[in-house]
Amino acid sequence: IRVMLKSDWWYRDGVDENGNPVLNFDTPEMQIVCDKIFDYCQENGVTVMFGEWDPYDNPNWGWTLAECVEYLVVERGYTCIRYINVQNCVRNNEMETWRGYVRNLYDELEIRGLLGQVEIVGPDDQINNPNQPTSNFLQRVVDDPELSKMLGAYESHHYTPYQEQIESM
Repeated sequence: IRVMLKSDWWYRDGVDENGNPVLNFDTPEMQIVCDKIFDYCQENGVTVMFGEWDPYDNPNWGWTLAECVEYLVVERGYTCIRYINVQNCVRNNEMETWRGYVRNLYDELEIRGLLGQVEIVGPDDQINNPNQPTSNFLQRVVDDPELSKMLGAYESHHYTPYQEQIESM
């Protein structure tokens, strides 16, 4: 199952006077996702790919997501969380920015000793959106030696247009 969160909606309470993220994992939103989704997945052997909807422009972003992963995997004990997705719908022209996100998260997970318990996946590009062409993004990631060392799996996703879903019912 793919579970996407947005840190500033779910567990980031802004920043302190030094610009560092202030995290709160006891929010109602986090409790719902833990109690309803992650508990179910843990109890029923469902593998989870957990990720960030949209990394915010902050050098502490990787630290923030790694803190959340550590909370979920170590403190809450969710061994069902195996894969970490860096960003939803990365676009073809965002390769270097995305690479920086991956590198930052990889370093933070390595510091915490979480690599091996979880793996980073990507690029999570959307392969069927004409407004966000990704063309060869996945292939570029597969062919990239640095990214290949940091990613545990490759993945893309495809949204089915709602009209097609309705017509097929």
